Amino acid sequence: MFWLRLHLRVAYATEIGAASAYRGHAAVTADPAVAAHISWVEAEERHHRARVGRMLAEFGWKPWKALDAFFFALGSTIGFLCGYWGEWASSFGAAQFEFGGIGDYRRAARAARRVGREDLAVELDAMEQDEADHRVFFLALARARRPLLKKVPLDRSMLRSLDEDGGPTRDVVAT
Repeated sequence: MFWLRLHLRVAYATEIGAASAYRGHAAVTADPAVAAHISWVEAEERHHRARVGRMLAEFGWKPWKALDAFFFALGSTIGFLCGYWGEWASSFGAAQFEFGGIGDYRRAARAARRVGREDLAVELDAMEQDEADHRVFFLALARARRPLLKKVPLDRSMLRSLDEDGGPTRDVVAT
């Protein structure tokens, strides 16, 4: 149970950091359709945080306030700096943030399975896939602005249509 609690707490905290960063990222994005999709990703991160919060509460566990405060401050700072970094760096950085989220949910799902909570593991697996979809979206944005990034692998199996689950319709081409 120690590892499940640890990974859920980390996932809970990092989601507020990601959501805070994406708020700033969307605010400085020139293309309104892209900004709308980034805002949708932000909302999905907040939804993940609520779901993980319910999991923590189910066990009677509390989030780490210090870790939440750290990631909120980090995300808010990154969101502010997006206005100075430009869209390429903001998108590439967001893709790396999502890579961390993929690992958070993968480790949490593994810990849930170890304690016999397949129901939680399935839900955590779905959130891991959402993070992978976000990563592909942000990598595609970064690649569109820096052709040299075409060498960075983009796993097509992680792509899903962006209008799924009520997100804005915008094609992101992964080549």
